[in-house]
Amino acid sequence: MPVESIKQQVMSALDGAATSSVASPTDAKAFTDLVGGAVEGALEKQKLAETLSIQATQDPQSVNMQDLITAVSQAELSLQTMVTMRDKTVEAYTKIMDMPI
Repeated sequence: MPVESIKQQVMSALDGAATSSVASPTDAKAFTDLVGGAVEGALEKQKLAETLSIQATQDPQSVNMQDLITAVSQAELSLQTMVTMRDKTVEAYTKIMDMPI
């Protein structure tokens, strides 16, 4: 699942979420910035891994294989983290919606 798709899902959920009387709009903005920064970081790691992979395919001598493997591993870990964040966000939203009023 591409990171951009996850980013769009998370950001649309955050934009559409109603702010409660407990949380101030600045708190919601700070949380949005935190999640947005995490998504952007994951996206950058994906792009770096992709760039190194393409470069290694075209000219294997120009890329250190250890750097390539590290970049791909970091990209995979960041993607797994973003998927987990999305799943936990959906789970929390579902629990809140199931609460009686």
